[in-house]
Amino acid sequence: MKILSTKAIVTAIILACLPSIANAGITSTGPVSPTFARQWRWLDRDWGGAMVPGPFVSYANLYLSRYDSRDIAIWQENELRLYGDLLMRSIRRPRYLLLEATAYPLAGISAWLPTAAPATYRRFNLGNEFNLIRSLGAGLQEPWSVSLFLGQIDDFWQLTDDDQLVVASSGISGLVVTGGWQQLFNNAVVPAGWLKAEWKLKGQGSQRGRKRFWNLNVGYRWYGLREVDNALVLSFRRQQTDLDRLDWGLIHNTSSVVELQLPPGRAADGFTRIRLEYGKMFPLWKALVGLKIGYILENRREYNTFTKTFSAKRVPQSEIFIQPVVIF
Repeated sequence: MKILSTKAIVTAIILACLPSIANAGITSTGPVSPTFARQWRWLDRDWGGAMVPGPFVSYANLYLSRYDSRDIAIWQENELRLYGDLLMRSIRRPRYLLLEATAYPLAGISAWLPTAAPATYRRFNLGNEFNLIRSLGAGLQEPWSVSLFLGQIDDFWQLTDDDQLVVASSGISGLVVTGGWQQLFNNAVVPAGWLKAEWKLKGQGSQRGRKRFWNLNVGYRWYGLREVDNALVLSFRRQQTDLDRLDWGLIHNTSSVVELQLPPGRAADGFTRIRLEYGKMFPLWKALVGLKIGYILENRREYNTFTKTFSAKRVPQSEIFIQPVVIF
């Protein structure tokens, strides 16, 4: 029996996973279509769960509706007021409690290969500074996480010309506490507990093939490492697509991400992490296919993957990565 090489196995995993990118969305906080979803009634409460596999992100969650609600939220042209109402209701009386476990397969493979199979990892080098596997797994700070959400999840309904109520959009607002026992620095796994608390405000909708999505998170991250400064975190994600529109412009059929981290105690030294992403997609049969290019700038102590220690001083580090995007 012929034994497959590590490179062949890794390549097969990536190729097999690429078609499921649409289910996983572009990122863990992107719009998704659950591969598995179920709802049930137990102890006079509504329960539910979903599961989404994917190469960039895979997750499973379980939620509980804390109280019954018969309210129907009607879509308004004034989106600012609509999501403002959602925000206030999530503060006054949050309805949903959700537990979620998330894994980032390609980020994990990217951090595992350099030490487990360095020769195989080097075969994916494109030039002296770019590695395909590292590029596919770039942009994340942890290989996995567990999150607890408390807030509001609403569908916004719209009356059609046929006098039927249909979902025009949906929104999420609430507190998210996320943590784990492993982090990623310089494409290496560092065994250190971390915790992040943030407020999420998210909206998405679709109409006649056109889809829009945005996500705003504001919070604070505890790294649990004396060598790494804890930081205020601000992230914004946006995606706008139209399956029936071929557009070469910079707005339509695009996605973008902005993430900033600033340590309160050393704000004068500037941001410790800046992450920028931009993606462009084009219609291809029944999907949108394209590429996403990202840039990460970190101004913190550099992690040495061989000595497993951080440098004594801050070292500016930058990285450019490219990832495929497929949306069905």
